[in-house]
Amino acid sequence: MTAEQDKTVDPAVGRVLGTEHTTTSEFRVLLEDDEYLQLDDLVVVHTEVPKRGEVRTYGVVTESEAIFEGASYESDTRRIAGEGTMPGGKVRTARVAVTRVDPEVWVSPDPGEPVERATGVARDKALYVDEMGRPLPVGVGRDGSPMYVDLDFFDGRKGGHMSISGISGVATKTSFALFFLRLLSSRPDILGEGAANLRILVFNVKGEDLLWLDKPNKYFDDAAREQWQRLGVEPAPFPSVSFWPTITFGRCGPSRHRRSAGQRRRIHLDAAGVHRRRSAPVPLHRRQRFA
Repeated sequence: MTAEQDKTVDPAVGRVLGTEHTTTSEFRVLLEDDEYLQLDDLVVVHTEVPKRGEVRTYGVVTESEAIFEGASYESDTRRIAGEGTMPGGKVRTARVAVTRVDPEVWVSPDPGEPVERATGVARDKALYVDEMGRPLPVGVGRDGSPMYVDLDFFDGRKGGHMSISGISGVATKTSFALFFLRLLSSRPDILGEGAANLRILVFNVKGEDLLWLDKPNKYFDDAAREQWQRLGVEPAPFPSVSFWPTITFGRCGPSRHRRSAGQRRRIHLDAAGVHRRRSAPVPLHRRQRFA
C-alpha cells in the first residue's frame, strides 16, 4: 500500500499544535474554526522524515479542549466574551493518543502539519484492521462505521479469551456478550470452517433475563436495525435455542416455582432427570421457572 493510496479525501480538520512538544505517544491538534473533533475520532498526520520519506501517524482523540487565548485570569473571561473590553479569541484543541505509526519509524509528527480524519483505508490502518486475519464487526464507532475484533485472538488460534468490562446494571457486559455471540453465529463467512460445528453454551445467573433469547425485542426500533445492518447481519433472535434449567428436590421430588403469565415452551423430564424445553410453543396461562 502506497502513501498515496492511504491518504484520506477529507480536508484537514486542524494542524498539529506548535506551542508544546509533540511525542511518539501523544500530540495536540489546533482545530479549524469550522471543524470539530470528538472523543474516539480517528485522525492521521503525514510527516516527511529526512532520509526515510513519509511517515503516517495515526491516533484517537482522547480529550477535547477550549480556551480563550489572551486571558490570564478567570475574570478575563467576562471581559473578553461579555463586555468586549479585552482582546482575546477562542481556541479549540483536541488531544490525540498515537495508535500506530506506518512505516514503523518512531518519530513525532511535525508541528503545523495538517491533521485529517482517518476514513476508509486510513481508518482500517489506525485500528489494525488490515492486519486482522478474520475481522468480525462487533459494533459501530461514533463515526457510524463498524468496529472490529480479530477472531484469531478469540477462538484459540492466536489467543483464546475476551474481557468485557462496564458498569453493573446498565446493559453493558451481559448484553454485549450476547450481542457478540449473535454476531458470531451469524457470520459463517468470517468464522470459517468452524461454523458448521459451532455450539454456544451459556450459564445463566441472571434469572429470567436470559430465557428470552429466541424471542424478538419489542423495543427494537429502526435506528437499532440500521446499526445492525451496517455490520452485515440481519437483526433476529437466536434461531435455535434449548433451555436446560436446574431443579431443586424437596420431600415430594422436583419443585417448580411459578412466574409471570404468558406463553412458554413445553417442559419435560428426560431420562437423566433434567428439565428442558421442546421446540414447539404451547400456549398456557402461566409460565414456569425452576430454582
